[in-house]
Amino acid sequence: MLLVWNIILTYGLMNSRNNEPKGSDPSSQEVEESTLTDITTDLTEAIDNTRSSVVTVMSVIADSQLVSSGVIYAKEGNAVYIATSDNLLQQYAHVTVRFDSSAEAEAEIVGVDNVTGIGILKVTPDFDVTPLKQGDSSLLEPGEYVIAMGGRRLSSGSSMVSFGIVSEPGRRRISMSNLWSSSILETDAHVSSDNLGGALLDLSGRLVGILINRPLGGQEKMGYALAMNEAKIVCQQLIEKGTVTRGSLGITGRNVKDLLPYERASRGIPLDMLDGVLVLSTESSTEYENQLLEGDVIRTINGETVTDTQDLLNRLYMHEPQEELIITVLRGSAEVTVQAVLQ
Repeated sequence: MLLVWNIILTYGLMNSRNNEPKGSDPSSQEVEESTLTDITTDLTEAIDNTRSSVVTVMSVIADSQLVSSGVIYAKEGNAVYIATSDNLLQQYAHVTVRFDSSAEAEAEIVGVDNVTGIGILKVTPDFDVTPLKQGDSSLLEPGEYVIAMGGRRLSSGSSMVSFGIVSEPGRRRISMSNLWSSSILETDAHVSSDNLGGALLDLSGRLVGILINRPLGGQEKMGYALAMNEAKIVCQQLIEKGTVTRGSLGITGRNVKDLLPYERASRGIPLDMLDGVLVLSTESSTEYENQLLEGDVIRTINGETVTDTQDLLNRLYMHEPQEELIITVLRGSAEVTVQAVLQ
């Protein structure tokens, strides 16, 4: 009798579980829905809020039409300035901007920075447009989500959007012809040739970078953008004077404040030192190899404290090639002063 009773209970329990609707576990369903909904909503809102500020750039050269993207960067009265990325921009015979509404306007080329490839176009549309909100690219940390967004395709009218995370921000040379190391963001979001000049956005829809070609040493399957904090300087100089001036030290560096304790210990850098830039590498040049060395920590330029790589970059944009700077560095345990002629 006990055996029969156990069989009946077991059958009833199994039958009850089989009749239970799938996904009825409240806790698992809530986690799944919350995760998917949060991500989808964030991406959708960011894209919808920025779509009208990303444009398609159509350029004509030698009877061929090339298509890229651009972002509405600024407005001054009726003039609208569009930032894009194309080293060949000044060679084009004709440039047209197509807005998200499909309206088109002929563009004037204001200037191009041959080092970063960033160019500024000027248009005067007969309708209102909104520049993208700009974010602080220095706040991005490895693993944060970003959106790569270009203008609409001419064939289908659909916009080009991809999604990924950023790697650790760093300094990279963009071209062989110049020793300048730009502040570059690397992401696994796909960036096609049509997307170049488009926007790298955070999940709030703020512009944190302008999409560019793969820099020197860049990975083939990764996407790249000029970090917004540097792009602001480039764009502003192009708008104001049509060209960009800067002096290069021919180095790549890293913030001292970002070094972990064991990294500091291995290089002899005091744990309480927060300001400064660690020199990671120097270009092979007779002018520089006996001045700034790998492992030096740049402390001051012309007597003023250098806080981090962004501060160093800002200072170099205020100087021109062939200018001489007096730089104080920590080399080992000694403080050394060097005279560097900018390139």
